[in-house]
Amino acid sequence: DVHYVNSAEQLSRILKLHYNDSIGAMQLLNESALQNPTSDLPWNAMSNIYLQGKDTLNAVRTMEKAAELNPNVGVRLRNLAIYFSTHGDPVKANYYNSLLQQQQAEAAKKQKLLGTEKK
Repeated sequence: DVHYVNSAEQLSRILKLHYNDSIGAMQLLNESALQNPTSDLPWNAMSNIYLQGKDTLNAVRTMEKAAELNPNVGVRLRNLAIYFSTHGDPVKANYYNSLLQQQQAEAAKKQKLLGTEKK
């Protein structure tokens, strides 16, 4: 998909910029999120930048937005479930665990349909 490639290339440039100018990178990511409202990529990149800056609250907020837009990334769902479990929010922890289980079940079903299930 051409749009995906262009978005990925743009995000790569933004992340490189982040190492020299985090504020500028975040501004570009926010602009990208506005231009691509259904893409989880800018939100995921923002989350990574916040994590590198040790801003956990904003990292989780942006990670949740990315998960809302694309609930098919198991690692992200697992990270959110663990975060909320260890921070005393069992409702959100259970929510993300259930999304993770659904995602894993769907992936297993696809593998079975393609004949690539693990034996």
